[in-house]
Amino acid sequence: MNILKVGLAAFAATMIGTAAQAGTIIHDSADDFSSVQYTQGAGTIDPSRLIEGNIFDDNNNSMLSLGLGGSLDLVIDPTNRSISGGTVIELTNLGSNHAESAEIYLGLNDDNYVLIGEVFNNALGGGATFVDGLIATLTSAEDGANTSYFLTVFSGNFNSLRIVDTSPNPGTSTDGFDIAKLSVTSVPEPATLALLGAGLLGLGGLARRKAA
Repeated sequence: MNILKVGLAAFAATMIGTAAQAGTIIHDSADDFSSVQYTQGAGTIDPSRLIEGNIFDDNNNSMLSLGLGGSLDLVIDPTNRSISGGTVIELTNLGSNHAESAEIYLGLNDDNYVLIGEVFNNALGGGATFVDGLIATLTSAEDGANTSYFLTVFSGNFNSLRIVDTSPNPGTSTDGFDIAKLSVTSVPEPATLALLGAGLLGLGGLARRKAA
């Protein structure tokens, strides 16, 4: 009987994992978000860097500059899904020495934001820090002028992402954190997966009763 229980639990876990993987959506265009809110910060920003669509044009040489203290809020579509990860690519030309950084937050319905960590461009040595590894982690990788930051979410139900410029002020940056590319992945919300798991275990229990 114990072997049967273990087998059913393993089967349910496998099915839940498979369902989440099969249901993964990549949000990498403006149409994949129900809301994209850019709040321009201070500083001198070239007009070509004030276009929100630059982060979705698949071109690492165009960018959206947040400005000093500026921010970007995004809510995934559909909103009844949960963010599982994301990638942000920042562009700072090598040798420019423009020190730039940003904080990453996760929230629900563009509210109740939780600080996940902070990311730093190549002029600040690159890298990322995170607050609670049980909720999410941030890692980074440098490739020339581009620095990529990778968000991995382990727990919680979030459908909103917020990026807030924290570049040193006064400092060497004139236009804040520059986002060249952004994408978010989502899976069915945890409640849906929990119901699926409960249903599978319930079917297992019914099968045992019939067998008895």
